[in-house]
Amino acid sequence: MEVTLSEFDQEFFLTIAGHEGVRIQDGGVYHTFLVDGESAGVVGYIPGVNTQGESIGFVQVAIAQVYRGRGLTKAAEDLLAKRYKLACLYATIDLKNTDSLIAHKKAGFTEFDKETINQLHSKGLLNENQTRMYKKYTAKAV
Repeated sequence: MEVTLSEFDQEFFLTIAGHEGVRIQDGGVYHTFLVDGESAGVVGYIPGVNTQGESIGFVQVAIAQVYRGRGLTKAAEDLLAKRYKLACLYATIDLKNTDSLIAHKKAGFTEFDKETINQLHSKGLLNENQTRMYKKYTAKAV
């Protein structure tokens, strides 16, 4: 199975069940990703910089129903991190979206500790029904 990044295809994106949960934002970087040449999903990120000056991103992913459960969250997000030399990806996930929580854990993401989550909630940076996860990258990891 070959996974590649392609130009963002808005029409395809609108056909993905649950695409409403992905907010296409100005300044964001989005790609349609292909599996063996066929459109399988959309992955993108909102760019940022951490306190060490490294590029980071708040990642979003939507996968077509027929391609779910194949490890594509990891494949697509790792390709994105590699292409844009991102030191870390962050994912904000609705607690009811158990499929996304499981997929991100399998992809190597770690949930922030409860104290940090509570701080994000209290600062209004995270809704009460959301959690935040992260995955650090190095040149060897991707």
